[in-house]
Amino acid sequence: MGIIAITLATISLLFTNEAIKKGHFLLVRIYGGFQIIMILVAATYQHNPNIILFANGSHLSLFDESAAPKTIEALGWALLLGSIFILPFLFYLLMSFGNQSRKDPE
Repeated sequence: MGIIAITLATISLLFTNEAIKKGHFLLVRIYGGFQIIMILVAATYQHNPNIILFANGSHLSLFDESAAPKTIEALGWALLLGSIFILPFLFYLLMSFGNQSRKDPE
């Protein structure tokens, strides 16, 4: 899986180069994000379940170092409720500032 992700990130460089030549900068951003995600997938797959590796050879594992189930459940609810309250206002803020026309000061 890691080799596949790195291969996909490398192949997307060709598409990124073509998008740069044609001036499609939205596609350049999308391909750049795709490349970052593929590199992170490959790194995570390589180290799974040992996500953090220390220089002395020890590691932190997702399975050994997880929090109590009640803590994870409370965190999930907090993230869900927080996003319900925060995201609509964030989108409103982005829309209100995004619709302003840019005028050069005279």
